[in-house]
Amino acid sequence: MKKIVSVLISLIMILSLAACNSSKDTNQGNKNDTNITDSTNNQGKDNNNTSNNAGQDIKIGVKLPDKYPSNILPVYEGSYIVNVIELEGSYTITAFSKDEVNKVKSFYENVLKGASVINETKTEDSLTSFGSKDKYTYQLDVAKSSEMEGYKTSIAIMIYPEKK
Repeated sequence: MKKIVSVLISLIMILSLAACNSSKDTNQGNKNDTNITDSTNNQGKDNNNTSNNAGQDIKIGVKLPDKYPSNILPVYEGSYIVNVIELEGSYTITAFSKDEVNKVKSFYENVLKGASVINETKTEDSLTSFGSKDKYTYQLDVAKSSEMEGYKTSIAIMIYPEKK
């Protein structure tokens, strides 16, 4: 249920920013660098595009930004990326995997070894972790999902550089 709410909130944010973007730009001096990419028009179907990001074979509905720190918190290999929000070096990514949740959880548990975990919750069907790793603060949610046909696991990643 949390994943559905997370995806809905992401979509609402995307739509509200898209609505703001459709009007005339009266604030051209604004230095916020926002990039939002969404593949929700695929209506839960895999479009079979692939991308090689830092050696990963990732099925994409949208492409990861070139500056995404895949070496810090990679997107699980073979994932279908539904949306990406990029704002001033911060990223929010929603993706789905065809693999079982325990395999995806195990992958991220290994990725987060050495991270400074502030809060973490593990259940049989989910992993939620909040902390910092290599000068980035992250929040990761991995859970069993049936939201997209053929996909078993949802992945939500939020990562942003730590302020000095």
